[in-house]
Amino acid sequence: MNDTELIEGFLAGTLDAFPHRDHLRVGFLLLETNGFDGATRVLSDRIRAMAAAAGVAAKFHVTRTEAWMHLIDSARRTELTTGGSEEFLARHPELLRSSLLDDYYSADLLRSDAARARFIEPDLTPLS
Repeated sequence: MNDTELIEGFLAGTLDAFPHRDHLRVGFLLLETNGFDGATRVLSDRIRAMAAAAGVAAKFHVTRTEAWMHLIDSARRTELTTGGSEEFLARHPELLRSSLLDDYYSADLLRSDAARARFIEPDLTPLS
């Protein structure tokens, strides 16, 4: 799926699946057009809606979502030229490791109700 199809499907809520790679691509695309706060708000709202529609609204995790956006944005800001989302991931394969947040957060903190409900700064290593 190209970037246009992915972002349109995400915003319309018509994606059949939303794996980690697509989370990263959508985050990148939203950051390119909405800035950090706007992109994070759109991503969070749509993921919440997707989780609710799937009957798993409680699975939405504020800290995980915002921390990933910080990591994507930090990598994105190192770029001289952006290209598309696939090119971005090719230049930043470290983001494809779905356990990357474990480098920044202890398991206890990420599992906490507080981290699920609001953004919590990492307790192991700063995000930027």
